[in-house]
Amino acid sequence: MKWIRHLSSRRKLYGELSEEIQAHLEEKVDELVAGGMSRHEAAAAARREFGNVTLIEERGRDVWRWPSLDDFLMDVRFGVRMLRRNPAFAAVALLTLALGIGANTAIFSVLDAVLLRSLPVSDPGQLVLLTDPDSHGHSFGDESGDRSLLSYSEFEYLRDHTDVFSGIFAADSALQEVTWGAGYAASGEAQEGETARVRLVSGDYFPTLGVKAAAGRTFTSEVDRARGAAPVAVLSYSFWKERLGLHPAVVGMTIRIRRAPFEVVGVAPPGFFGETVGEAPDIWIPMTMQEAVYPGRDLLSMAPGMLNQHIWLQVMARLRPGISAGQAGAQVNIVFKHLLESEVASTLTADQRRGFFDQQIKIRPGGRGSSTLHDAFADPIKLLMCLVVLILLIACANIANLLLARGALRQREFAVRLAVGGGRLRLITQLLTESLLLAFLGAALGVALAQWTDRVLLRAVSGVSSGPKSVQLNLQPDMRILGFTMAVAVLASLIFGLVPALRAAGTDISPVLKVTTSRSTGGFHRRRLPAGKLLVIAQLGISLILLVAAGLFVDSFARLGAVGLGYSSEHLLLFRVDAAIAGYKGPSILTLYQSLLDTLSMLPGVRTATLSSNGLFQDSESGDPIAVEGYAPRPGEEMHSRFDHIGPGYFSTVGIPVLIGREIGPRDGGTCPRV
Repeated sequence: MKWIRHLSSRRKLYGELSEEIQAHLEEKVDELVAGGMSRHEAAAAARREFGNVTLIEERGRDVWRWPSLDDFLMDVRFGVRMLRRNPAFAAVALLTLALGIGANTAIFSVLDAVLLRSLPVSDPGQLVLLTDPDSHGHSFGDESGDRSLLSYSEFEYLRDHTDVFSGIFAADSALQEVTWGAGYAASGEAQEGETARVRLVSGDYFPTLGVKAAAGRTFTSEVDRARGAAPVAVLSYSFWKERLGLHPAVVGMTIRIRRAPFEVVGVAPPGFFGETVGEAPDIWIPMTMQEAVYPGRDLLSMAPGMLNQHIWLQVMARLRPGISAGQAGAQVNIVFKHLLESEVASTLTADQRRGFFDQQIKIRPGGRGSSTLHDAFADPIKLLMCLVVLILLIACANIANLLLARGALRQREFAVRLAVGGGRLRLITQLLTESLLLAFLGAALGVALAQWTDRVLLRAVSGVSSGPKSVQLNLQPDMRILGFTMAVAVLASLIFGLVPALRAAGTDISPVLKVTTSRSTGGFHRRRLPAGKLLVIAQLGISLILLVAAGLFVDSFARLGAVGLGYSSEHLLLFRVDAAIAGYKGPSILTLYQSLLDTLSMLPGVRTATLSSNGLFQDSESGDPIAVEGYAPRPGEEMHSRFDHIGPGYFSTVGIPVLIGREIGPRDGGTCPRV
């Protein structure tokens, strides 16, 4: 603490030290003058007896300072003055570094959020996944091999018959966008058309993750006891802030999800986005309230024989203390095999039973959660990281060349410093400090540039600014990102500053001081030319790599754009309608769709309209085993086909030619033969 106080007042202390030394010298001079010397002779004799005043002052100052830190601070001040004297150089260097460091920070922020960062929950290292973290969506049927997702009945059985977990929960693997309303919203009464992202979760969701509510409470396992008996909801903090204006009476408020009322019991803490990277629900509700999100559907009951299950859940658990992932996996698979054996249909053939009992559950680390981004973006992000490192190297080569050119103008300065006793190591240290100052200033600008770049990247990969399909990532800089940026800045300063510093420290003193500034500068240029050429060659080589990569990407995009779709996409409009959500059931659904087709077909400018269950390029497909009359499958051949339910005139409406026979028409519905 005493040293810190001295650091803030060291100029005063240094002045007092100089005054005290001068006072001692004056006393000695007066003493010698009184002994008969002239004042001039007395002053010279006093200085000879006292010794080197400057050296004594330096030794006295060392008592109140750390020499290395003090030298560093002086070098920083000197570096700032040099940048102010050369604004053009400073502007070019800072902009170049901001681009190089900012690009690295931006891509690392995305890479960290998608691949490296743990979930913002309590002790994420104890979490494990019983399902594939990269699988999402809903499917019907059964699976073989490692299970990607689980049904609700399978989750219930595992939850009730295993004891290796301190907590286990299930979550809908597909985030749902639903209409919502409330008695209060930030702009008044919430309109019927407003939407929110909703995730269905089991009761132990928040306790297993170790997440405490920022306001109110979370729900627990009591919500799993009966279907439709727990109309409660937990809001995300961002939803409370942005859509409800941080309303103080949010706990106890009633909101509508589709048409069902829910009581808000709590608000999740800031920064908590759930268990899935890339998605950020606005509202969490109990899974037993699935009718509100999927009206007219039963996603919770077990399918007869487990052969046509609704497979849709991500399942995560927290290991008990002392239990390893291997031990947990062994017990889970024993329990799971018992479930399969007790529920499987007895009508299965030997081959079907072999494939059915091949199912198993693979325990995976769950600290980073599941992800909607890993499959699609992991490799591209890694490639981008490599490319921006090359961009940083180009920037460093540019700055190194600038510093070499600038060093030529400062050659006489370096020679004078060395001539008056300055050490070459001290000169290298000062020049590296100037480089570090440049790098840190460039990094500060780079962080601002990285934030803008990340927003552009998110908009580009999302395609839309809202909805469950948009990418939801928290890319605000934290200590990890800032630490990475500082490390990059230090490394960059060494890369671009070391060669100019070593070249400056190697200045030959005598020739430089004997010749004029212009001739000295020219000599320096002749000496540094090989290093400059090497840097230019390196820049050109790395730039060529980047240009080739960019050309390949552009060519790939052009080829993708030219791929034939099999139909004409011009003047084709596609939108999705779900009659079940609106409450239609049974025959009334077909009646609604037929009425909709008739109405659309009569609109001016509409040539024809049709229906499709899966749509075009909608990330949805259907498939089932098939048997072809008169064909005997070969051993091991899988008889399986994808299909789609379509309306009349589908092929002519979409523009798909029928090569043989005819397309499905209006007469092919109802009791007519199946085609």
